[in-house]
Amino acid sequence: MADSPDYLLERFVHRVLGESSSGTCELVDEALEKQIDGRRILSEILWPAAECVQQLHHGGQVSRRIFNRATRSLFISAGQVRLPAAPGEFTTDRSVFVCGAPGEMSDLGSHLVALLAESYGFSTMFAGARLSAEEVMFAISRLKPDVALVQGSLGGSRGELNRWMERIRQARFWPEVQLAAVGAVAAFPEGAEALQAIGAGTYCTADVISRHPVEILELLALFPSYRAQGGRLPARRAPLHMVKGATPLPDPTEAKQSILQHFPGRFRWN
Repeated sequence: MADSPDYLLERFVHRVLGESSSGTCELVDEALEKQIDGRRILSEILWPAAECVQQLHHGGQVSRRIFNRATRSLFISAGQVRLPAAPGEFTTDRSVFVCGAPGEMSDLGSHLVALLAESYGFSTMFAGARLSAEEVMFAISRLKPDVALVQGSLGGSRGELNRWMERIRQARFWPEVQLAAVGAVAAFPEGAEALQAIGAGTYCTADVISRHPVEILELLALFPSYRAQGGRLPARRAPLHMVKGATPLPDPTEAKQSILQHFPGRFRWN
C-alpha cells in the first residue's frame, strides 16, 4: 500500500543508500503530509533503515563512505520529526541512560531511542556509542539513572553485552538500576527455541528486552520493578520481552529483511 510505513521504508532505504541521499527529507515530508504519526516515522521507517545500513556495512556490502553518508542523512531526517506525547498510560517520570551496544559503529540508533524516550516522559541521558564497559559503569555510578538502556543493531554483539550486564550486576548498581536492551542484540526466540535459549544462556540477559523501540519504552513505563535474575525475585527469571495478551506492536523486521535480501548485490561500492 503506497501510504504504508513499509512502502515508505523501502523507498527510504533505496534513497539513503543511493548515489544521492538528498531525497530522504522529501520522503519524511511526504510521510508527515500523509499524517503518519511522528513516532511511527521514527520507529517504523528511520529505525529499521538505520539497522539496515549498519548491518549492510558490517557485512561488507556497503563501503564506509556510503555508510557515513547514509548515517548523516538519517540524522538529518530524524531532525524533521516532532514527536507527540505518549499515551497517558505509558508516560513516566523515570530517568534513563541510553547508549550503544559493544560493536555499534554509529550512535544513530541510540539517538533515535533517546528521542523516543523523551516523548514518553523519561528524563533522558544520551551517551552515544563506542563506549567501553568501564565508561558505561562510571556514567551509571555518577548519573544514577532508573534505567540503563542499551541499543544494538548487531545480534553478534550479544555475548559482549551480556558481559557488560554481568559487570553492572557485580558492581551492585543493580537491582536499583533496571537493565534494558533494544534492537537486534535483544532478539528473543519464541516457542521451543526460547526454552533452548534460556537453557543455553544465549539470550540477552537484560531485565527488559525488545526488538522494537516503542515496545521497550512502553514495557519500561509499565513494569518499573521487573528484574530478570536474582535480587528479591526468583533466580534465573527470564527477561521481560512482551506484554502477555497485548496486541503485538507493528514490527518492521519482516519488511527490513525483504530489503536486505534485495540489496547485497546492488551496493558493493568501494
